Amino acid sequence: MLGPVAQKYGITYPLLADEDSRVIRELGLLNEDANPSVFGIPHPGTFILDPDGTVRSKQFYSSYRERDTGTGVLSHLLGIDRDRKSTRLNPSTSP
Repeated sequence: MLGPVAQKYGITYPLLADEDSRVIRELGLLNEDANPSVFGIPHPGTFILDPDGTVRSKQFYSSYRERDTGTGVLSHLLGIDRDRKSTRLNPSTSP
């Protein structure tokens, strides 16, 4: 199912299809407050893994409109900025 998406966008890392929301439930990320029409979606967030796959940092938000930026994640990892940056998405342009 995700193969065509990965090929279309040039994604070379493994993608997770969590059709029954089992993984996000196990991780405690299921957004229980989501509109019933989109039930099964997680809270937006980021896991930072080390080369061995151990979670070293994580950040999650209650609203889909707020997400980590690439710049914010990198500055956090590099210790440039102690506070993780996030961006509030414009509701008129967000999915």
